[in-house]
Amino acid sequence: MEDKKERKDIGQRFAEIRKKLNITQSQIAIALKTEQTVVSRTENGDFRLSESMINWAYSQGINLNWLQTGIGEMFRDSNVLRKDLQAAAELINGVINQI
Repeated sequence: MEDKKERKDIGQRFAEIRKKLNITQSQIAIALKTEQTVVSRTENGDFRLSESMINWAYSQGINLNWLQTGIGEMFRDSNVLRKDLQAAAELINGVINQI
């Protein structure tokens, strides 16, 4: 079971991913069909990462071991240029523009 410090550390890493992808909390909330406050409170360690947040991170190429522990590289394959980062941001922005 995670304690508050572990949740906060994981939440901070999730925020780091979001910032690296240049996505706002509101954009993540829309993509995950949740509220911006849920994303904020998760990043602050008040809530555990939801399954949908973990799945989203994995779909972005995130190393889940790094997300959980902070060990290793952020991306599963950090030697490859992450052109899909821009594509992911464009996809999320496209979803937002449709709303």
